Amino acid sequence: MNPAISIRNLGKEYKVYDRPRDRLMEWVRGGQRHRSLWAIRNADVEIGCGEAVGIVGQNGAGKSTLLKMLAGTVLPTEGGFAVHGRVAALLELGIAFHPYFTGRQNATMACQLGGLPDAEIRRLLPEIQQFSELGDHFEQPVRTYSSGMHLRLAFATATASRPEVLIVDEALSVGDAYFQYKCFQRIQSFRADGTTLLFVSHDPNAVLTLCDRAVLIEGGRLVMDDEARLVLEYYQGLTLRNIEHQESANAPSLELERVADAPNPSPDGKARSERYVLDAGAVEKVEVELLDAESQRVGQIVGGSLLQVRIRVRFARDVPDPHIGFGIKNQRGLTLFETNTYCSGVATRPVVRGGQLTATFSMPCPLQAGDYFVNVGVANGGRSSGFFESSLFLDQASQIFTVIHGERSRSWGGVVDLDPRIEVAHD
Repeated sequence: MNPAISIRNLGKEYKVYDRPRDRLMEWVRGGQRHRSLWAIRNADVEIGCGEAVGIVGQNGAGKSTLLKMLAGTVLPTEGGFAVHGRVAALLELGIAFHPYFTGRQNATMACQLGGLPDAEIRRLLPEIQQFSELGDHFEQPVRTYSSGMHLRLAFATATASRPEVLIVDEALSVGDAYFQYKCFQRIQSFRADGTTLLFVSHDPNAVLTLCDRAVLIEGGRLVMDDEARLVLEYYQGLTLRNIEHQESANAPSLELERVADAPNPSPDGKARSERYVLDAGAVEKVEVELLDAESQRVGQIVGGSLLQVRIRVRFARDVPDPHIGFGIKNQRGLTLFETNTYCSGVATRPVVRGGQLTATFSMPCPLQAGDYFVNVGVANGGRSSGFFESSLFLDQASQIFTVIHGERSRSWGGVVDLDPRIEVAHD
């Protein structure tokens, strides 16, 4: 079977002129008077039919340029691509909407541009109006719409008829929580029916919810293509490093080290740990233990019972304000809980070279049966909202544990057991 999207050596160059007249002089007299800026280059990706792929990277990395080329709104400078099937693209909100036409008129024109027959458009218009929940505003000029209303109309129109390929570029971040939920439900229903999804978002949980695979773009280059969880964890390490470079002019030399030597296998037997050392040399050793209520080491635990996460850190140099934290993720990489000593209001003292700091987090484990990953981090210098002056250590999936149901466990659905108190009254 042919892939839904095939990209070969794709690149887009923009010409940057120092002065407006240089463009004219170059055209009239010839010779190069511009600098080349490659938004993206040497992109090679294949995406199978029905696959959902997240595109992640910092602002300006080249994500939107890649999607615009695939949607046909930007021509590539080099290379080529092939997209099989009808494409629906949600790029810049309302980019194709005429401000003086009504929502109905714009929806009609967008469907016509998408190649839908008139009879199909007439059938879909009531569904577009209903899904967008614009009410009487559907008959009003689009120039009177808010950004959220633009999103409602754009998404409802683009997805009124299930496309073979759906391209979404950060658009869903504009809508309110309820409409975002509706959009995700529709996308997931398309996925179940075989639609190929290409999804750009800065929200890692959204990528993990919708995508099994992710591609990381940095500086116009595709630098990683792997399981969504692994790509997002590596991207998180890059982001932390960049934040620290920008926030502290006197920060020590930072190094991002990716180590593929997972000490603990994942449930499928494959090595999955991704370790990032952002301030190389500050931390000498980190030990992580999962304990039960009797402080016995465990690999599995009954849902609802006490779980202890004990983290012992030995430091290789003096650290004035050390903090330790952990997080729990499910198999898709979705963060279920995370905290640290600083955010929990627990005071720590400075440590000297060779000194140790141990933090034990004790809590009930209200999780559904399944396998979970524990992430561990060490930082220095707590700030407001959980930021730190420097990150010293980050170990993704340092431990893996299994939650099981006990003989007296209650039945419930979802991810986290909220353990509700139930009162029943018969009138």
